[in-house]
Amino acid sequence: MNLYAYAPNPLTWIDPLGLANRPNNGIYKIFFEHTVNASNRYSSDAVQFKRANDALIKRLNTDAAFRRDMFNRYPELSNWMKNGSKSSSPAGFTWHHHEDLNRLVLVDRLDHKSNHALYHPTGNGGRDIWGGGDPGRKGKLDGATGKAC
Repeated sequence: MNLYAYAPNPLTWIDPLGLANRPNNGIYKIFFEHTVNASNRYSSDAVQFKRANDALIKRLNTDAAFRRDMFNRYPELSNWMKNGSKSSSPAGFTWHHHEDLNRLVLVDRLDHKSNHALYHPTGNGGRDIWGGGDPGRKGKLDGATGKAC
């Protein structure tokens, strides 16, 4: 029996490497993880990113090896720490709303932009999966309940 005969292009119908349901699809690099407090699940990106950035900066200030690695990869990160907006993603990075609830992961901005399917294997962004979507992103929802403000 030839199972390939049942699909016009069998590779588009299956996940031959089994990557779709892995924590980061087994492919992209996660530089840092932050767990969003349940009381901020529906808060704006600015609120979520501020808290994630505070945790990132704390780690950069206390873990010399991590700091050295990050600054070698992304030299602009040093300037962002001193002068950048802490309510948005750090220079060269994107805070990616992972499919797992309340999980923000710091990933390379260009990689995230050019590999949409790797970061969104279900076709939906993590923010949509968590609830809130665009209104939540913009701070139009109560941070804890998700109800419109």
